[in-house]
Amino acid sequence: MKKISTYLFAAAIAIVSLSSCSSDDNSTAPTPEPQPTNLLLGQWDMQKMDMKIVMDGDTMIDEKEVDTKGAGITVQYDFKADNTVEYYMYTPANAQQAEQEQSGTGTYNRTGEKIIMTLGSPTTYTIQILSSTELHLNMNEKENVNGAETEIDMTQKFTKI
Repeated sequence: MKKISTYLFAAAIAIVSLSSCSSDDNSTAPTPEPQPTNLLLGQWDMQKMDMKIVMDGDTMIDEKEVDTKGAGITVQYDFKADNTVEYYMYTPANAQQAEQEQSGTGTYNRTGEKIIMTLGSPTTYTIQILSSTELHLNMNEKENVNGAETEIDMTQKFTKI
């Protein structure tokens, strides 16, 4: 009996000394978590556009993959980390309107896939595609224009500059 208690005592001491004497020599510094990259930040240049306009149920315009560069239209955004956005917009003159050019600084607020840009008045966009090289912003608005119920559905397709 004395022999068994000696073995149990020795085993207990061995367990305690093995668990309390771990070496810190092999420890490594914790690896910091990678910070998510905000792919929206930077300069974007519109290349193409989809546009659909419906007035009182009649489709007036339904264009896909319109080459805005070929049409002379320029829309550029430069999204900054402080939630400001610098913009430049140019549309050449055509039969319906005179040449238009605008530039300035506005603000944006992003929540998930929604982004509200305020370049004069706030406009809500849905981010359809966002990668390191491509950004698609969709805007869908319904309003009454000259007594006609009008829906505008536009997707601007940008590439990173």
